[in-house]
Amino acid sequence: MSDTARRVFICDDDDDNAESLRMLFVLDGFEAHVCTDASAVVPVARALRPHLVVIDLVWAGSPAGPALIRRLRAAPETRATMIVALSGRSDPAMRAAAIAAGADDFIVKPGDPMRLIDHASRIDRRTRSAPPPGGERRSGGERDPRFVRSRFAEAPPAEPTVPVEPTVPSP
Repeated sequence: MSDTARRVFICDDDDDNAESLRMLFVLDGFEAHVCTDASAVVPVARALRPHLVVIDLVWAGSPAGPALIRRLRAAPETRATMIVALSGRSDPAMRAAAIAAGADDFIVKPGDPMRLIDHASRIDRRTRSAPPPGGERRSGGERDPRFVRSRFAEAPPAEPTVPVEPTVPSP
């Protein structure tokens, strides 16, 4: 495994969903790994040291995702890794639980696959100028304010421009 590869770690107990996401990232040039066993997520992520973790919030009927996210944030190897939480439910409480646990974003499945690629692309740009691994979060998991970026700070779409015809005085 190359140290410069753009690594994505997909964690989902649904084999088909995990494989679909893996193929999406592979086709866009990422090194993508899959884990379908909740008990293996944290140890594998610590060894893999991915740039992005995409994690389902509900595992075999249990909302194990937030606990896994907290464990990923507590591990020095994955403390600064971007985490995107996925859920088949658009429940605001589920979103709040994911963000409170340390997820950087929350996407309702099936969602827009290009939004995941966009996250991964931002990671690619961020890792080129990022502090050393673990440098974005302080001990205890809280964010270092010097490196905080709002997940809502993206520029709004530009308003369409309408060409304005120059006014010519009538004779």
